[in-house]
Amino acid sequence: MTDDTCQLRIMNKLIRTTLALFFAASASISPALAQDAENQRSPYISSAPASFQTEDESVPDPFEGFNRKIFWFNDNLDTYFLEPVAKVYDSIIPDRAQRGVNNFFANLKTPVNFVSDIVQLDFGKAGIVTARFLVNTTAGIGGLLDVATEMGLERDNQDFGSALGHWGVGTGPYLVLPVIGPSSVRDGFGLVFDSFAHPTFYLSYIDMPNHNRNLIKFGSRGLEVVQMRADLLDAIKTAKEGSVDYYSFLRSSYAQRRKALIRGELGFEDEEPPQQKKPKQHEC
Repeated sequence: MTDDTCQLRIMNKLIRTTLALFFAASASISPALAQDAENQRSPYISSAPASFQTEDESVPDPFEGFNRKIFWFNDNLDTYFLEPVAKVYDSIIPDRAQRGVNNFFANLKTPVNFVSDIVQLDFGKAGIVTARFLVNTTAGIGGLLDVATEMGLERDNQDFGSALGHWGVGTGPYLVLPVIGPSSVRDGFGLVFDSFAHPTFYLSYIDMPNHNRNLIKFGSRGLEVVQMRADLLDAIKTAKEGSVDYYSFLRSSYAQRRKALIRGELGFEDEEPPQQKKPKQHEC
């Protein structure tokens, strides 16, 4: 049996297993919050590089009282649900399969990157993003393999919020959104446009039973979030243990990351979660 065939079988099993866990554990979450998860930012998947985390960053936070209440909710959701699920997931899913999951969702987000590059009039990056999508969707088996990077086509990490920042739109007050996490008025507005560019948005226009549509839409997002949380298990634990006020740490890290992204100082490789996991042996 080839490695690619083995990986595909593992991917099929892990998707079905993770979707079952996700729907069983998230039945109490309201449909509104589940719909919000269509967007691309969460306190548990936004982590600034270490080089940015030590600098103090002034962030306008006039809604701090309200933000801290939402932060408390998000942190408890992570502590009692997302983190335990991510630990189980990380312990049973091979690293090779996890890389496939990361590659798949990075490829799925390509239209968001493309729209951002077009808005910024960066047609060179838009062309690279398009080429990456075509290569990885075909030769990369639907995006499971990152063939484009091996060909020298670099990943992109731009979104509509960073495109607005490129044209001088200020961040506005800091916001903590339910489930999604750290954001701002500008970036929250950008999330809405990002959701329109994301392929899962257009599932609504495909003729299929509603339960199948919701299974794909929310199930894929659930798998993506669990994978990202698994990638950051050690990083988040270290951040919580090493910060006096984790709320302030996230606020500062988020602001610094967004500024670096807009200035072009933050490449995709800077956002790659550290892969320092023990090898796991699995049979196909």
